[in-house]
Amino acid sequence: MENKSVSDAIQRVKDEIDAILNRKVSTTEVFLDAERNNVRNQETNMGDLVTDAMRDVTGVQVALLCGTLRASWQKGDIIMRDIYNLIPFVDFTKTMTVPGSILFKEMEFSLALIGKSDGGYLQYSGMTVTYDPDAEPGNRVRSI
Repeated sequence: MENKSVSDAIQRVKDEIDAILNRKVSTTEVFLDAERNNVRNQETNMGDLVTDAMRDVTGVQVALLCGTLRASWQKGDIIMRDIYNLIPFVDFTKTMTVPGSILFKEMEFSLALIGKSDGGYLQYSGMTVTYDPDAEPGNRVRSI
């Protein structure tokens, strides 16, 4: 048997949450790609947007992101629900100081996973990576 006061309370909370999640927060003039196969195998404009935002908020020189992006955005309005669909996990951004050799090793690891869709490809901001995709794993990165 349904309890009307409980049902009404649940509906009020749902309505409040929907009002927040349906609020427009921005607009995009281009498709922002977070398709699973793409973010796991190549740099994408959504990966660029999120890692650029990470750098902006934290003030770091380089940002790396792996495996978090879950939903592309179509051209047009972006609502808060889109952000939660893009990054549906409770993730934390960690800042640290690392030598360039670590970035080199991380990118080598990342590039070795291209085509395997294991989720290890890094989206990044603040650096340019030159690599040879046909070289043997461990020898692909030419410069950062």
